[in-house]
Amino acid sequence: MKTRKITACACLLLLLAGSLVTALDSDSLERIVTGVVLVYPVEKDALTGKINVVQSGSGTLIDKKQGLILTNFHVVDKGDGQPFPYAIICVSLATDEPPKEAFFAEFVNGDSKLDIALLKYKQDYPKSKINLSMMNALDWKGAKTWKSAKDLKLSDELIIIGYPDYGMGTVTITKGNVAGFSNDDASINFARAWIKTDAKLSSGNSGGTAVDTNGKFVGIPTGVLSGHVASNMGLLRAVDLAEILVEGKGPTWVEKVKASQSVSVSNPVFATKVDADEGPANAGTNFGPSNALYFYFDYSGMKDGSSCRLNWVLDGNKIGEASFKWEGGTSGTYRFKLECNDGSDLPFGSYKAEFYVDGSKKVEGGATLAAAANPKEGVICKGKIIWADTGKPAAKAFIIFLKPNVKIADFIKSGGNQSSIVASGVADKNGNFATSPALERGKKYPIIIAHENGAGIGSDDGVSVGKSQASPWDLGVIELPVE
Repeated sequence: MKTRKITACACLLLLLAGSLVTALDSDSLERIVTGVVLVYPVEKDALTGKINVVQSGSGTLIDKKQGLILTNFHVVDKGDGQPFPYAIICVSLATDEPPKEAFFAEFVNGDSKLDIALLKYKQDYPKSKINLSMMNALDWKGAKTWKSAKDLKLSDELIIIGYPDYGMGTVTITKGNVAGFSNDDASINFARAWIKTDAKLSSGNSGGTAVDTNGKFVGIPTGVLSGHVASNMGLLRAVDLAEILVEGKGPTWVEKVKASQSVSVSNPVFATKVDADEGPANAGTNFGPSNALYFYFDYSGMKDGSSCRLNWVLDGNKIGEASFKWEGGTSGTYRFKLECNDGSDLPFGSYKAEFYVDGSKKVEGGATLAAAANPKEGVICKGKIIWADTGKPAAKAFIIFLKPNVKIADFIKSGGNQSSIVASGVADKNGNFATSPALERGKKYPIIIAHENGAGIGSDDGVSVGKSQASPWDLGVIELPVE
């Protein structure tokens, strides 16, 4: 039996910094901005007036004549590996104005492994006063305006343009530098598949534009590499990898989906232990504290060399991903393992595992880890984190308890030493959190509540856990001020 391991850290501390930049002259920058769009994926019935928008991201107009837009696949993913057929494209012709609906675009091709999708103009948005002629395009097929990642150097300055969550509704420009290169998927034959940057990114940036100081399109803001204290490494997908989709040199999305239809994946099973025969022990869907979670499934019709991906999701937020070429043979049982880097217990919450073959979701399953009602070893804290200005849930905000007598200033100055952290938790999409591991009673713990956008509060006095404190302990609603 072959196994794969995905690790995800329970303790996150993202110390972020970002600033506006005007490395290009203002006129050139304004022209580029009008080609960066806001993307609202929608179903087919939106074309006739029934619109239900559930998610958004950014995109880049790369061909004004055809209305071609490059974005991330996950921006248009329905959540099951299948793309929304259309998207509403919104544009800002002035940097101080919110984007306005311009036209509908249809999904024409994509690659979930590369996390790149291509959209194309379909029809005008009703009563829209914006058309393609008013926009600027990073003209892909004309005077080449994109730059290969091979030509980038460490510390090269980059400009990120998009519609991030923290951008207050208008297009936002962020400065960063090339911090390195990586390729975490051996099936992608390009050493600089990822461009690492210290630029400040959030989920709304996904699919947007990264240019160098000459205005050359170099990458697509795609993700944030977190999971280590003081880490907020922005990840750009090198534009080189989009060429095969834009030029139509590879199989279409439909062809890839058809190629995977013979694959059968079934019988998803979760467990917290493995038995002597490498099978699931203590199988189920509801578990207490555990430092590991195993995901099993049966498969048939698989072909070695197929592109596969497994996502781990906690409380609606993706916490781990592995992309790889299949080497498990035609049929059998496969196992994945989720654990923390430091061997500590996994955070409490609702977990989901999703397995894809050639971009098509084949199986998923869910399980929950929760604290015992009154764990003898200590106290679990729970509560809800909201934004102080709006009262809305502060999804992905995190809470950290430090060792008694550790000063927050010293903790930050040290770069956020993980050995100083005794417990942590991350807010789900509803703002709810539960900390892990349990806190020892009879002690006072300094506390930090923060968000990846840079907002944060903390107290050296922190929280005192009484000797008779019940568990779980509800800390109630915590208001987090904006950055």
